[in-house]
Amino acid sequence: MALMKKCCFCWDLRIGGIVLGIFSTIFSLASIIYCVWMIVEMEIQNWRGRPVVQNYYQKRLEDEIILYRLISEILLGIGIFVHVAIFISSIFLVAGAKTGSKSRILPYLIFQWFGIIGTAVYCFFHGSTAVKEGRSNQGTITIAVGSIYIVLAFYFWFCILALYQTIQEGQRLNPRIREQQDRHAAYSPVQ
Repeated sequence: MALMKKCCFCWDLRIGGIVLGIFSTIFSLASIIYCVWMIVEMEIQNWRGRPVVQNYYQKRLEDEIILYRLISEILLGIGIFVHVAIFISSIFLVAGAKTGSKSRILPYLIFQWFGIIGTAVYCFFHGSTAVKEGRSNQGTITIAVGSIYIVLAFYFWFCILALYQTIQEGQRLNPRIREQQDRHAAYSPVQ
């Protein structure tokens, strides 16, 4: 039995799947652009050079900044690959929601988890580092926005899971009807 019958309390699950797939496609493209932009920005800051170190504490702070940038670039690089996978699986989600194919919806359900986990790790890492560096407003906003995104992403993931379950139940309850429709569509003179 599906977890829910409507997406966002008003749309049919198939329409919700199509809309969420389109939004996910747009969001994943924006995320890819953001990740690339942040990596380029960090590389420009590294390329500008380092100031002359006066004492031990400045050297330690400089080493922490270098380590922070390295970890951030690694997380952003992983984020690019994850969001490319989410972009492709979002296109499959739209096609699967239109045609009622559960096999096209499954990649979205898998890769969206990677996106949720990756966003959580990046937001909490970036936010806590900003708080540690004395930019508490920026860190708090980053953590708050990341938390809101995670809650919404979980809800939308459950909407798509409900669509997947509904399609699975429909195919299980009516396997002959589905086979006859496929057979008639394949041999129909009118296409």
